[in-house]
Amino acid sequence: MKRYLANRRGFTLLEIIVTLTILSILGVMVFQFMRSSLVRSTEPFSIVAKTFVLREVAENITADYRQARDVPALKAGIGAEGSEHINSGYCPATADCRYSVVDNHYIAFNGNHEVSAPEPEQELLKVTIRGKQNETITMVFYQPPGNSE
Repeated sequence: MKRYLANRRGFTLLEIIVTLTILSILGVMVFQFMRSSLVRSTEPFSIVAKTFVLREVAENITADYRQARDVPALKAGIGAEGSEHINSGYCPATADCRYSVVDNHYIAFNGNHEVSAPEPEQELLKVTIRGKQNETITMVFYQPPGNSE
């Protein structure tokens, strides 16, 4: 018997089965971990694409303001608060290009606090737009003196 154990080379069937079982359990665990991280790895790109859509809308609004410097016309062109729009520019297939207007009203400052301004005091227009993932962009536009209607 000692001679048989001394000349033993290789593994028994039981050792191979136990090893394969342990490796398969570890393989399933690694696969589950890698699969979830691979699926989630595309989420940041999707969020960035949606943010770029919202930024493009903000840049279009800003370009309209720079072109005419007419805040009342800009206010009318943006749409009413609570209205929903679709970005007419770049819209990747994976992004929802709808956005809503959260704020579109005149403001003034009382010390460090923002207050709503009545229509005759149309100097600062606050515009906030929100994308479908609740990302927001807020812009404030100034009506230069002598350039009103």
